[in-house]
Amino acid sequence: MELNPFKNKLAVFAARSWIKLAGLPSGEASPPLAHDVKSIVVFQLGELGSVIMASSFLADLRSVYPQATITLVVKSSAVAAIDACPYVNHVVSYDTPGPRASWFAQLVSPIRFGRKLAKAGGSDLSINLRWDKDAAHAAVMAVFAKARHRVAFSENVYAEKAREYKGFDSLSTLTVSCEPTVHEVEKGRVLLEAIAGPIQTPIAPLEFWSAGNSAKLAAIAIANLGVGLDEPYITVCPSAGRSRLKAWPTPRFIKLIQELRSRYKSPVVLVGSADDAPIADEILAAVADHGVTSLCGKTTIGESAEVVRGAKLFIGCDSGLSHIAAAVGTPQITLFGSSCSHRFHPWSPVAQTVVVELPCGPCAPPHTRDRCVNCIYPTPRCMETISVADVLHQLAFPSQATSI
Repeated sequence: MELNPFKNKLAVFAARSWIKLAGLPSGEASPPLAHDVKSIVVFQLGELGSVIMASSFLADLRSVYPQATITLVVKSSAVAAIDACPYVNHVVSYDTPGPRASWFAQLVSPIRFGRKLAKAGGSDLSINLRWDKDAAHAAVMAVFAKARHRVAFSENVYAEKAREYKGFDSLSTLTVSCEPTVHEVEKGRVLLEAIAGPIQTPIAPLEFWSAGNSAKLAAIAIANLGVGLDEPYITVCPSAGRSRLKAWPTPRFIKLIQELRSRYKSPVVLVGSADDAPIADEILAAVADHGVTSLCGKTTIGESAEVVRGAKLFIGCDSGLSHIAAAVGTPQITLFGSSCSHRFHPWSPVAQTVVVELPCGPCAPPHTRDRCVNCIYPTPRCMETISVADVLHQLAFPSQATSI
């Protein structure tokens, strides 16, 4: 739950007071020299997709600071997706207080977490990867973690953030600006170059690291569905997580799957979380085809990633799984409408998007933002405008991205 501007002012006041009390650097300062950085804390407190996209930044960060101890802070729901990352030394979780928490609890929670990081050793450098509103107050955490160099995107990157988070720039020693529609992966490179100077190497690709025996368990799960070991199969994620505005109508998924089965004969495996199981059950009942099965809610994040890795194609809406598909290199078609495809399209050379950009959309000036929070229509017209034919059109021209 976001704090309102008044509570944000209290957070800024508390953090500024701590800066003075702890003798921390304040105001804009030159970036640290590489040999002076022994410990780094990175905040990526977005959803699963944002954490997956951060894998590129973490690889590049490690190449710049090969000897530093790097701590990554993510939501608890994303820990399993990044815990095996070889570029960080520690992954710790932080969850904002729930919507029923008092304003005092919301104010104090990031302060306490920052103090916890300080007790664990603090850091020479903190980096907040979030370009949008700092709803979790990572800037406050960085101050109370006693990070001497604190880097974040400026509060002035767009008007609403500047209005609600006025004063947050004063908590950082280096603030960075970036155009709204620059891709999230590229935004990470902008941050890193602001700290370390120009980097000549290309941006690192996304990666996903499955821990333990995820690959083996995924293979067993696929085999239990009756899919042959070497049989090409298609994965479909029929939901868009918690956002109804990013979801494609279920009847369209039903028609698409029927067309895929008719044209390509390949097995179709539905993937997703336990929350997606009801949609999957509706699809299975409507399709009534033994070649269409579901693993929704039956696999961990790591196992789902391995299932998608083994597929010949992934189709879905803008969701964490679409970014996982990009990270594991699976060709995909992703549907966008109420979220900004410029910023969030899957970062992969074998990914294609189907996008409907309406004047009310999140990418359209002057209200450029990451996604629509509310819809001006009874149902999201942008997603409903995408037809089954639009998706199949991507398959009409065989390419590396769509060959099945």
